[in-house]
Amino acid sequence: TPLQMAVKRHEMTTVKLLLAQGASINASAGSKNGGTALQLACARKSEDGSMLEMVLYLLENGADVNGRAAADSGMTALQTACARNPLDFDLIQLLLKHGADVNGDPAKTFGRTALQLACSRDEIDMAPVRMLVEQGADINAAAAPTKGITALQGAVINGNIDLVAYLLEKGAQVDLAGAEEEGRTAIEAAAEHGRLVIAGMLLNA
Repeated sequence: TPLQMAVKRHEMTTVKLLLAQGASINASAGSKNGGTALQLACARKSEDGSMLEMVLYLLENGADVNGRAAADSGMTALQTACARNPLDFDLIQLLLKHGADVNGDPAKTFGRTALQLACSRDEIDMAPVRMLVEQGADINAAAAPTKGITALQGAVINGNIDLVAYLLEKGAQVDLAGAEEEGRTAIEAAAEHGRLVIAGMLLNA
């Protein structure tokens, strides 16, 4: 929609004008890889804080923080925020304060929960992960059927020892099944990627 395009281009003046003229702020994300206005705003990065301003403006003007993700491989607003690299603590916190579902369902293809996304990176700031867990994120949420991963599997694959230790401390299950397609358990992932220290942690958990 014109509003979604304006958000994607980060044209705040146009966004305000379109909303004043009655544009639907919660127009559908579409059937494939599209996004609602809020989801698109959460995908943008800015050094000056203007992205956060856009997200807040949309939320204050009725954007559905839990708007449905695109069917194929889309993400909710919170999942989109947790897919960013590096993680943006302020953005994640803002969405949670406005009622974002920390356990929103992932897409069936490549889908991941907010926590699974946050745990699937080489370098990680633990603060956003802790915040998600404290807000009730399901540490043992199942991997999506097609190429999904659990939070622990993501941490293992990326070799993040501190994150693996934290997840185990919080009750992560070592033997959860991998995705039906191209999946692996945490132990299998540790072996595949040569994570010897982590493999020992998992075996002793």
